[in-house]
Amino acid sequence: YNLKRRIFDGLFLHWRQYGHIVALTKSELAADFLRKKGFANVRAVGVGVDREQFLPKTGEIITCRLKKDTSRFRLLYVGKIEERRNVYFLIELFESLRKRKRNIQLVLVGSGEKEYQNKFLKKIHSWMESGDIIYFEKASQKELALIYQRSDMFVFTSNYEIFGMVLLESMFFGLPVISSMNGGASVLIQDGVNGYIMDGFNIEKWVEKIMLLVKDQGQCAEMGKKAHETIEKYFLWERLADQFLNAYDEAKKQYDFFQQEKERLGKEKKN
Repeated sequence: YNLKRRIFDGLFLHWRQYGHIVALTKSELAADFLRKKGFANVRAVGVGVDREQFLPKTGEIITCRLKKDTSRFRLLYVGKIEERRNVYFLIELFESLRKRKRNIQLVLVGSGEKEYQNKFLKKIHSWMESGDIIYFEKASQKELALIYQRSDMFVFTSNYEIFGMVLLESMFFGLPVISSMNGGASVLIQDGVNGYIMDGFNIEKWVEKIMLLVKDQGQCAEMGKKAHETIEKYFLWERLADQFLNAYDEAKKQYDFFQQEKERLGKEKKN
């Protein structure tokens, strides 16, 4: 990937072409990525939760395949079943946790490329048979809302992520998050306050953080409350609307200025 990117940049990226463009990104990590490519005017505006998509219509009954179970501590993962999401590390992490505490359960929601997905499902087959891992290939947004609410902690082990909407969603539903460093985590998570950001993939370090919340349900609930407050205060679309409008106004001013300069230089050239 890095080699392809360098070749592409060398052949097609001309920094002077992007000086007048105002770029809006989801995170500071994404903004820094563009700045390094020559974009001078970059704003990290963020991205929001549309809570309406999770609400049932009047009279609509939503069924959830994940039953309530307060006897277990449920870890939840929602996302692609693929190498980039580091799903095999997630299973190793779960197996290490089970050696510490027998009542931990892992819930997985997501699909992937069929060959990779089938190989992964064979890996976790015995855990699925025992009910210690629950797997759903797909879930509607409204069922997913109930799955979030019936879980205790969200686990995100992705190797690379521009943002990760599932981080927003899980925190909105009051789940503390443990995540690798990525664009979304860098924006949303206050380490030790509403979740944990992990530097690297040392299983013992991940286990240590998760076990803190497994052993202390009060702290887990408090972190989940803080997670929800973070999204409610800063990351609903109605909260972000003004930032987008301001960025649009700035972009229009930049564009108008660029067009005026282009016309002025054209006239000078003719003269």
